[in-house]
Amino acid sequence: MKIRRLLAASVVLAVVVPATAEAGLPQAKSHAIAINTSVAGAVLNSSYATAHKAWGKGGVCTPDAGCEYAVKAGVATGAVASFMVEKAKVIQISLRAGTTKSGAFLFDSPLTAYKTPKGIGLGSTTAQLKRAYPQGRALAGGANYFIRGKGDRQTSFTLTKGRVTGLYMQSVKLG
Repeated sequence: MKIRRLLAASVVLAVVVPATAEAGLPQAKSHAIAINTSVAGAVLNSSYATAHKAWGKGGVCTPDAGCEYAVKAGVATGAVASFMVEKAKVIQISLRAGTTKSGAFLFDSPLTAYKTPKGIGLGSTTAQLKRAYPQGRALAGGANYFIRGKGDRQTSFTLTKGRVTGLYMQSVKLG
């Protein structure tokens, strides 16, 4: 049941995504990523209002689904930061690198400043990630690296050509 609600929230965000072309990235005071806990002040299981306040204006938001912050300036897909809510609580937080029209990932976005205490963020190498978090495990042919937390919490790093291209943190069991 939770996965259906998560998918429904994803659909709602997908509907508002076209409007993000003119939106901006989060204006968070912090760039800290706390594995299985928070990204730049948006905290898993916190309220929508708390997360929205932490990231500031500029996103395309709805209290029922969450917020998506993106810049699409001359690239096929701009860098994106988002959080999703269910029952007014943050259940997923994500960062994704932008791409060129040819599909090459870009690591010159302000989102690359968001880092874990061990220095891992968008653009980090797979080797750096595994060295920093050896307790994680690779799945899906090595395209994802998961770090499990308490309960249903986990952080997943998407890996493409040896670099971190996405970070997804959730507090609900998927699947």
